[in-house]
Amino acid sequence: MAKYLLPPGTHFDVKMIPTIQNLTALGLTQLDIGIILGYAGKDPSKWITNLKRNHPDVKDAAEQGKKMALAQLVSSMFKAAQGYTYTETRNEDGPKGHVDAQYKKHVPPNANLAIFLACNLMSDVFKQKSEVETRSVRFEVSGKAEEDKITKLMGMLGVTTRETGSNAAAKKVESIDVTPERKDIPGGDSERTEP
Repeated sequence: MAKYLLPPGTHFDVKMIPTIQNLTALGLTQLDIGIILGYAGKDPSKWITNLKRNHPDVKDAAEQGKKMALAQLVSSMFKAAQGYTYTETRNEDGPKGHVDAQYKKHVPPNANLAIFLACNLMSDVFKQKSEVETRSVRFEVSGKAEEDKITKLMGMLGVTTRETGSNAAAKKVESIDVTPERKDIPGGDSERTEP
């Protein structure tokens, strides 16, 4: 067994606390952290969990590491949402030999990410709303002329009729939702024309 491995059940050294915090900030799992710290038992993840439970300093270090990772992530997301410019260095062969050429590159703002951040981090100010206004229309059809007009309207709306009773000629529509903004249906925002 290598000298850096700790035997099962070994208590931690307080010098491990900053390492636990930094490894957590880097996004490593408890299993990874246990292995890196050299725990040689069956379950390094369980060992880290027990350390957190029994040593408040370890728990605090892991929580602080998560906060550091989150702060870095949010910072990167804000940068991407706003857009940024960076310098790219390329090795190129030119007339005077090998040179390092520097180019400025621009990453445009990401509007979707900006909306996501605004809605999730400042939800008291920014809210994403989707509102749809609907009206219910109820009518009963009797008579051939009205039935043909209603059937035509329902075809435009993509609604099928439902036959009621034993009389197949009498059709009844329970309800239809009509969106007033539609221009292609009678009763929408467009001018109403008579057939």
